[in-house]
Amino acid sequence: MSNSLGDSAPVSQGRPRRRTPALRFLRVPAMCVLLATFAGLFADLWWALDLLNHFRPLLLVMLVALCCVPSLIRQPVWRLALIAGVAVNSAMVLPIFFGRDTREANLDIPPLTVLAFNVHTANKQHDDAVKYMAATGADLILVQEVNDAWLADLQQGLPEYDVLLARARDDNFGIALLARRDALHETRGLRITSVKTIDPSAGLSRVPAIELLGHWHGRPLAFMGLHTLPPLIASVAAHRNAQLAGAGQWARDHERIASLIIGDLNATPWCMPFRRLMTETDLFNAMQGRWPTGTWHSSLPGLLRLPIDHCLHSRELVTLSCEIGSQSFGSDHRPMLVKLGWVVDEEAY
Repeated sequence: MSNSLGDSAPVSQGRPRRRTPALRFLRVPAMCVLLATFAGLFADLWWALDLLNHFRPLLLVMLVALCCVPSLIRQPVWRLALIAGVAVNSAMVLPIFFGRDTREANLDIPPLTVLAFNVHTANKQHDDAVKYMAATGADLILVQEVNDAWLADLQQGLPEYDVLLARARDDNFGIALLARRDALHETRGLRITSVKTIDPSAGLSRVPAIELLGHWHGRPLAFMGLHTLPPLIASVAAHRNAQLAGAGQWARDHERIASLIIGDLNATPWCMPFRRLMTETDLFNAMQGRWPTGTWHSSLPGLLRLPIDHCLHSRELVTLSCEIGSQSFGSDHRPMLVKLGWVVDEEAY
């Protein structure tokens, strides 16, 4: 005799979980962020993949936020993928926040203050930008994207400065280097041995960089003001990479003296050519141990701006301060003002 109650009772089959709306909505963006995270690791295979590396901090923030979604992190496959993505981005982004250069500066040697500003050729706010430059009191001013109009306004608006070298161009790759006149004339101030244009890409880029060799208060100094090409297509990216590789060779050629490379490098600290530059030289990044404030594009919110303007220096120098301007004065870049000192025991380095 059958049990009618038992016959009518459903057999428990362990029904599959229903996907929540949040899970369905987040799967696509989560997959995109993960693909960008891991694809950037293969940038040496295809130049375009390296563009993804510029956004490592943003990718890290997005993945950490996705890890906070319970319906997503409960899935074993998604949990593993998200944790791996966070680990990869953290390994590339977080090191710049640590290892701040804490060496003591020699107080007997006045610090060298350098301003680098990509003013943007088409920018019309010349007066505001030039007034800002004058107010910094920098010893050296590197101005990028200088055309004839910019050069004329720099000469008129900065009477306390001498133009050491200028190559005005209308194609966004003009460049000029100015020095504070007091520094040039004060005893044991800036003594220039040579100043000239060079091309660290060995003629590939046809973009001039400025090299200054001399002494600062009796200490040897090698300076390079560099503006690299933006990596928009494969050939141009290759030329940008050649410029960065040449800058690394230049640093190695001057490794016995205080040297620095400053300017718009069109590369973030996380892209492959920049990482190679840093690993193949003993250069310090002036942003090291500080929040890598973005310099381009100036109109974007802080997290979306990319830190592509840099100051890299040798072990004879120590970063005393590194400031990114709070305004752009009409440019698409924000200026970078760096104060450098000489280490106390220079012979040890």
